Amino acid sequence: MKKVLSVIMALILACLFIAVAGAEESAFLGTWYLHGMIDDEESIDVAAAGIYGSLVLNSDNTAVFEVAGDASEGTWKYDGSELWITIEDDPAEANFSDDEMQVFGGDQILIFNREATSAIRLSTVNTDAKEEDFNGNWECALVSISGVVLDASQFDATGDMSLPSFSFQDGKIKQTNDIDTSMFDMTETETIPWEFKDGTYSCVAESEQVTISFRINLLQDGMLAYVVDTGDNDYGLYFNRVEDGTPVDIPEE
Repeated sequence: MKKVLSVIMALILACLFIAVAGAEESAFLGTWYLHGMIDDEESIDVAAAGIYGSLVLNSDNTAVFEVAGDASEGTWKYDGSELWITIEDDPAEANFSDDEMQVFGGDQILIFNREATSAIRLSTVNTDAKEEDFNGNWECALVSISGVVLDASQFDATGDMSLPSFSFQDGKIKQTNDIDTSMFDMTETETIPWEFKDGTYSCVAESEQVTISFRINLLQDGMLAYVVDTGDNDYGLYFNRVEDGTPVDIPEE
């Protein structure tokens, strides 16, 4: 997943050359949606993985390329045989046919078409949540990396990391699977106690090198958010309640 994001972000800063001999200029106007990627001949459904992007070509010859929440502005020009979309100075060749654009960058190809996609939207925080509302077993459903929200099953399938499940009971957290997750190891101990205030559980882990803050919230749609902020980046795991799970006994330390 990290490789997919890095490739797409690199192409944001490219000057896109698209071979489109014989096409009408009106064929390019409007919004194109990022749907797929081919990396070393492997096809990746980026939308299914929670990565959303768009390319907008306006009638005044301005262009906007947005992916993973980052937008870059540029221009475009069509001379009757070639379409140039200039975002920065690195050229990347592409093809256009049957309402599909394929943008080439090294061994990778980004695929756009007209079918609209929409990013995964997280619900707002439930500030009225009570301590007892957090109790129960939770299974990871979504992953957030610096604002980009990914489907957990897609993220886990890449092999970048495995995702935990846990039990929360009366202010104590306990991982309930065998995944090696240092994030949970740090907050399972009594040395870093959770504090509950205004519907939020929080704690802070400090060392000479870094300060990491942890936050647990319930969202309005019933999901549980477990957010880690390192100061430079923030990461979030979003869990669904396991309704039929057997409560896990969390022993006193």
